Amino acid sequence: MSININTLAANFDAGVSNYALHELKEISTALKPMQTAKLPQLFQPEPRVIVRLDYLARKLHVLNGGRPSKILVDYVHRSLSSNKALSQKKKKRQTPNNKNATKLFNRYRLIAEEDARLLGLEGSDFNDFVIAGACAKSSDTVARLFNRNYRNTYELLKIQTEQFVSNRRSLFLYHASVLSGAELRMFISLVAKASDMVEIIIQIMDRLDDNTRLIFLQETIRQKEVHLIPFLKIAEDAINGEYLEQLFGIMSGLSDEDQSRFLNSLTKIPDSKVILRMIHFIQSLSTTERSQLLFLAQIPDKSEFYLLFNAFETITQKDIRSHALDIAFNLPDKDILNYLKSLAHSEKMRDLIMTGMDRIKKEDDISNLLFLAAWHPKYVEKVIPFERSIKNGDIRTSFLNVAVNADNLLSDFLHLYSSFKPDQRQTFLEAAEKNINNLYEFFSQVEETKGYDRLRFISKASQ
Repeated sequence: MSININTLAANFDAGVSNYALHELKEISTALKPMQTAKLPQLFQPEPRVIVRLDYLARKLHVLNGGRPSKILVDYVHRSLSSNKALSQKKKKRQTPNNKNATKLFNRYRLIAEEDARLLGLEGSDFNDFVIAGACAKSSDTVARLFNRNYRNTYELLKIQTEQFVSNRRSLFLYHASVLSGAELRMFISLVAKASDMVEIIIQIMDRLDDNTRLIFLQETIRQKEVHLIPFLKIAEDAINGEYLEQLFGIMSGLSDEDQSRFLNSLTKIPDSKVILRMIHFIQSLSTTERSQLLFLAQIPDKSEFYLLFNAFETITQKDIRSHALDIAFNLPDKDILNYLKSLAHSEKMRDLIMTGMDRIKKEDDISNLLFLAAWHPKYVEKVIPFERSIKNGDIRTSFLNVAVNADNLLSDFLHLYSSFKPDQRQTFLEAAEKNINNLYEFFSQVEETKGYDRLRFISKASQ
């Protein structure tokens, strides 16, 4: 029987000493040799586990206020000394140190045997179900007592066993039989949520060490069902790319909402190298910046997601990056994508836009400036000086409004605007806004007239 000592260590590290105490009792009970066990050798510990159990027993004595688990301490010091553990196979019979605990576990085993017969299990499937079922039943007792993330593990085990057929059932039962405690509960719960992915789940677990496997189960069980399958695929890719620990490291520090956004973001990145860069970039952000970035990451679709990454990853100065994220986070949704495109164009464009947004106060003006920067970047360097020179807020609004509506005629608009004297430009803008739906004809007529005739034309058109 596999013992995941790291599960217990994780409970200690989390400060859950009472819960860890009962986990230890559960495992020490399962390890005791039983007179009626069909496969007693499966309930024997591996010698390499002895040192860790002894260490945890000592640590438990301190964390639990000097009240160690008698079951565990007796078992470690009387039954599992190095000499005795290695010579256990020579003994014909062992007398359990705690008869009540053994009776309880035996009762669970008998229940599992009866259910295995009702499910029609035979051979290794029968034996695996009995082992997993007895441990699951014991786990349910512990979890119910403390009401800590309680799940009816044994019932889920029966349901999944009944639903699976053939090789998939054997695969599931074998892996359930070599887990215990919290790992067993999480594994069965995970398979119940994603039964179609059981092969991938097991493939991932088989390639992880004890510590990482525990983290994998903890993180996976937290996922909403809508994110579970994408997460499993990402985890599988992360193993191949050898960045699974970095992935878990990021996720462990995120809130449930941000974790959901993080997984959704990763599904938009097809290249594992970019995923790893994304993870490293997120690690470099403060908690607030991280939350802002993940919120913004929901805006672009898969084809434009790189804009977001490129927009902020290329900002090396932390204060500028923080300011850029703060601006984006407070923009209306309709403007965010244009803002990201603007930042991604070039460092010069980024500086122009951020300076302009700090200067402009009206939301509509900001929205128009971002549109121009996103879709007409080569003309923005001409737009900004004109916009900056306008002191009157209403005239600035007219200028940006006409520029946006000019669209592919933006070059013509800027040429005509620059051809007027400063005191004539307001009239030109007023006339252009009056003809906003037919700017091509309006610009053509302005271009064709000269001198006084032009002034008279725009004056009449502005009325």
